[in-house]
Amino acid sequence: MLTSIELLFYCLAALAIMLTPGPNMIYCVSRALCQGRVAGWVSVLGVQAGIAAFLNRSAFWMRTQRFFMATALTGLAVRLVLTEKK
Repeated sequence: MLTSIELLFYCLAALAIMLTPGPNMIYCVSRALCQGRVAGWVSVLGVQAGIAAFLNRSAFWMRTQRFFMATALTGLAVRLVLTEKK
């Protein structure tokens, strides 16, 4: 369990990380400042499309991995049961 002071430091660190702009934000702002508002929005849409694709792929991979692990563990259990009977 965290003490009050540790929880306060944790919350301050999380706030500092959230307020610090990352490379995506710097890219979008620099495009908007140099090339205009439309280019900035196009950059934002591109970054968001990339994030959405990444999330979809990782969700698909987790679902696939869970299916194959369940199949593999079931096969292993069946194999162990069959070898124990001999």
